[in-house]
Amino acid sequence: MKKITKNLLNFMSTRLGFVLSLLTIYWLKTMWAYTVDFNLDIQGAYQIFLALINPFPIGLLLIGLALYIKPTKLFYCVSTAIYIMLFVWLVSNSIYYREFTDFVTVNTMLASSKVSAGLGAAAMELFRPWDAIYIIDFPILGWLFYKKYIRLDHRRFNFRASFAVTSLSAMLFSANLFLAEIDRPELLTRGFFKLLCRSRSWSSCLSRLQC
Repeated sequence: MKKITKNLLNFMSTRLGFVLSLLTIYWLKTMWAYTVDFNLDIQGAYQIFLALINPFPIGLLLIGLALYIKPTKLFYCVSTAIYIMLFVWLVSNSIYYREFTDFVTVNTMLASSKVSAGLGAAAMELFRPWDAIYIIDFPILGWLFYKKYIRLDHRRFNFRASFAVTSLSAMLFSANLFLAEIDRPELLTRGFFKLLCRSRSWSSCLSRLQC
């Protein structure tokens, strides 16, 4: 067990390992939100599979952008900032859904005052004890860095490897859309962005978290 823990911490002490660790934590939080906060009416093994892979493409694409950055401190600051952005978006959707049984979209924020009502002072009343799951990773990661169990990686990440990560995320995103199209034949023909903002189907709900 100690050897596994040591190998895991050593992996997290690399730039790619840190990015993949943040991605994994984001995936776990998204799965928690799907299970506890959102009523997505997922049915069958195929839709479960789509739900499981859904957070990976956009998460890897955004957090993976930090791999292009060469300065060490800037890399960790940017990757953490992007992760926090995804975290805030996920939690905002979770809180908003409890009040309005809907998801936050750009269209909603521009066209309605309900977002400010749902995410303002009244939002404090919508918090639940189990929301601690969403933030528990921050003190843990901070403690691991403080104790130097996770160390900063001063080695620059290869540009070709960074581009490979971006290409992989783009491929996963395309595959995700293709698989969703198989399940919902009208997903693309009806217009992807229109579906994100107006449809109430389970697949669009999953995608809304990433629009």
